[in-house]
Order: sequence, then structure tokens, then C-alpha cells
Amino acid sequence: MFKLINSFLKPNIVNIEKVNKFHSKITLEPMEKGFGNTIGNSLRRILLSSIPGYKITEVEIDGVYHEYGVINGIREDILEIILNIKNIPIKIINDFDFEYINIKNVKSGIIKSKDILCNDNIIIIDPNYYLFTINDNIFINMKMKVQKGIGYLYNSSYDKKNNLGKILIDTHFSPINKVLYYVENTRINNKIDLDKLIIEIETNGTIEAEESIKIAANILINQLNIFLDLNKFNNNFNNINNNKSLNKEVISNEIKDFNKNFFIELIELYKEFNVNPIFFKKINNLNLTVRSLNCLKNDNILYIGHLVQIKEQDLLKISNLGKKSLIEIKNSLKNLNLKFDTYIKDWDKMFSSFLKIINKK
Repeated sequence: MFKLINSFLKPNIVNIEKVNKFHSKITLEPMEKGFGNTIGNSLRRILLSSIPGYKITEVEIDGVYHEYGVINGIREDILEIILNIKNIPIKIINDFDFEYINIKNVKSGIIKSKDILCNDNIIIIDPNYYLFTINDNIFINMKMKVQKGIGYLYNSSYDKKNNLGKILIDTHFSPINKVLYYVENTRINNKIDLDKLIIEIETNGTIEAEESIKIAANILINQLNIFLDLNKFNNNFNNINNNKSLNKEVISNEIKDFNKNFFIELIELYKEFNVNPIFFKKINNLNLTVRSLNCLKNDNILYIGHLVQIKEQDLLKISNLGKKSLIEIKNSLKNLNLKFDTYIKDWDKMFSSFLKIINKK
């Protein structure tokens, strides 16, 4: 079988066309029929989602406490400034996970990325990147955090208590602006149904296109390598099954007894505190939308018992949870004959006992 598999054609890189400094087209051929789409789509998804990059994640501006304000003397409002600075093409050249940069200005005029004050560990790719315009001679002091990361970072994932006075930014770290792939027909001698794969990559300049596709290929290889160790898994599994000290019937009976004792302990807990068992179900059972569910989880509201004790007006204080989500949660509780602001006697004590029981399981 492996002899047949090894007879598959292996592609060669036949051309690397540099459209410009940040834009390249890479052509591979020949490939077996269908492999062009398989490999092209896999690499494209990894390139767009999983290449490490650098972005600004926090901003502190003297006299500004949220993104919905304005600064007298600056043409843009704070939200526009944030939208501009979040996409500055910037990178950290050492192994640090983050660095800080600053803007301090008292002169009127256009402020560009070249006006940013930074140390030697920071490289700003485009010094003419537009940030904002100062109309009057005012003093502005802005501190920004440049962070290394992968994928998307929501500002709701930050610890808000430790970030008072900071504007936290939703950030997509990917340095890849665009990835396209094309599959064309090619041939070798009499084989005319082969694939040619052309991958077109455009970055923001913090990484070269060729380097990004190397990283994507390594990620894909590392994820697939696990399938090469299936024999090792089967051998370990067979060793366990063949171990005479592990009698299947005994193990089965032990599991049944364990589960039986587990449920008996839970029932005794419910009877002892005379409490509705539904309070110990996770909020996932409410069939909420992903947005509402994530808002509750981010505020560490994991069980229905936690949720029903909260006052309705306090729920609106949760980050990113609006009136629409509130109505949805309220209706879900109503369907279970539950409501907000419910007093549960000895909740902390019984919930602690509940956790001890399920941790045994």
C-alpha cells in the first residue's frame, strides 16, 4: 500500500513572483488531481487565522476614559482615532510579548505613525500611516501597548478591574491582509488531469509572504503528525485490554457502583437543603445564543443558581450584554418557572458541597 502512496506526484515550487515588497504569488506543480484545492484551502485558512502578529491592544489618553468621547482641538473623535491606530503595521523585533509606545505632541498638524515615540525593539513598517489631525496647539499624551498574539482578541476577555482608565481594543493579530488561491490544469507527458496551485499572499509588511506560508505549512504538518502515531495508541490500548489484572466485568461493576453513589450523594444534597436541582445545572441548558452565553461566562456566571440570584438591573452592567440579551435570558428563565432576584438560602454552602461531589466524579 505504501509503495502505491509513495508513487504520488510531489509538487515543486516552479515560480515565486514578487508583485511588491508585501505581495507575492507562489506557484506549485504538478499535483495529483484534487490535491490543489485540498492543500490550497487548508493553507489559506491557516494563513488567515493562525499566523502570529503584532497589534495595539490598549490605549491610555490623558483626560479620556472611554472610546465615545472627544478631545477639543482634534478633528477626529476618540473612536475614529482608535480605528486608525489599531491597524498600524508594527512589530517587535525581540522575544518580548509586548512593548509600550507613546505619542506626545503640542503642535497642530497631521499626526502620522512616524510621530510615535518608541524604543529600538519596535519597528514601524509604514512611517506615513495616518493617525489623526490636531487643529489647535494642544498637548496630547497617548500611551499604547503593542502586543504579540494569534487570532482574535475580544476586549471582553480582559480583566476590566485591572485596566481602569485604559481603552481596550478588539484586535485581530493576523499580519495577513489577503490570501487567494487558484487551481489550474497542468500536464506531465500523457497525464493531462493534474493540478497547478497558485497561492497569492499579501501581508501588512510585518512578515514576508514566503515566511508566512512556511509557518502555515509547519502548523499544518504539526497538526497532522498525530495521525502517524496511531499504532502507538493502539499498542497502549491493547496492553491495557490484555492486562489480566484488569477484569472487564469488575471494572464495569465498579463504574456502575461509582455512578450510583455519585447520584445518591446529589439527591441527598438536594433533600438536605430542600433546593430545586435545576439551580445546579449549567447555563448552557438555557439554550441561549452564543453572544448571551459568552457574556455570562465572561462574568463568571456558570450555573443557573448563580444567574437567578442576580437583579435584573445588575445584569445590564455586564460587559457587552444589552437589552436584547436580557430579554432572551429572562424568557429562558420564565420557561423554567424561574426569575431574577431569587433568594436561595445557604447557596454558598450547598454549592461548595455540590462542587466537592462532582469533583469526585
